[in-house]
Amino acid sequence: MFGTAVGNARGGYDAAEAGMNLHIDGLDIDCGDATGSIQKLLALTEHMPRQTRRDERQVELQQFSTPPAQAFVVVKAAGLGYGWYAG
Repeated sequence: MFGTAVGNARGGYDAAEAGMNLHIDGLDIDCGDATGSIQKLLALTEHMPRQTRRDERQVELQQFSTPPAQAFVVVKAAGLGYGWYAG
């Protein structure tokens, strides 16, 4: 789907994730309805390609992408909201 080389796959995964993040940013995710929001994010994630290839650097640093539903749970647990910045 994204080529046979790890570099090509990495670029494809990154592009798909960037597009998904832009799409999610445009959605009306209701932080007050955690169950509904998580279900919506899980459904969207089902349409994403599976990341089956990681380059040596990603393996070395144990890097992986956080699925949107899991990120939502972390944000809810931390009590973060729009405009929050710890700068």
